Amino acid sequence: MKDTAVGSFEAACLLGVHFTQPASMARKGLLTTRLVRSQSDQAETAREVAIYSLRSCEEDWRDYERRQADGTVRRPRAYADERPAMQRKLAKVTVEIDFHDAIGSVEAGEILGVTNPWAIRMARKKEIVGRVLLSGRANESRRWIFSRKSCEAAAREAKRLAATGKKIGRPRSGLKRA
Repeated sequence: MKDTAVGSFEAACLLGVHFTQPASMARKGLLTTRLVRSQSDQAETAREVAIYSLRSCEEDWRDYERRQADGTVRRPRAYADERPAMQRKLAKVTVEIDFHDAIGSVEAGEILGVTNPWAIRMARKKEIVGRVLLSGRANESRRWIFSRKSCEAAAREAKRLAATGKKIGRPRSGLKRA
């Protein structure tokens, strides 16, 4: 199984728990998680957002099913019925970002030498690899994750085009040197 990055609501649905529980489970060492600096396309301030390892979520679910079959589970998970729907939604996601390659919009903007909203625009134009984290708590989540490798490749390409004089647009003052 590929170790894909998923958001906290996605992890909660896959685990069959309330949306607040993945953070608690991660603090207990049951899930693998990382914090990325993210900014939505509508917010002005950045915040840290937790992303979870799909592999660790699936391992925890299999462990839960095994314990449930053994009769050691005291009560079933209350949101287990959310799991199939989230599995279908994630199967439809065309962009899979590796857990260890995932970064937030703040870091993507820093690598690319652009503002955070511009990094989101680049992902929408398919210039870099990125996706919106799914959320059932709002109409649609505005938190994005990106592939570090795709951002670094786009930054190298922009630097190459700028060096040859073929880059269109304003210079990227914050572009990290490779």
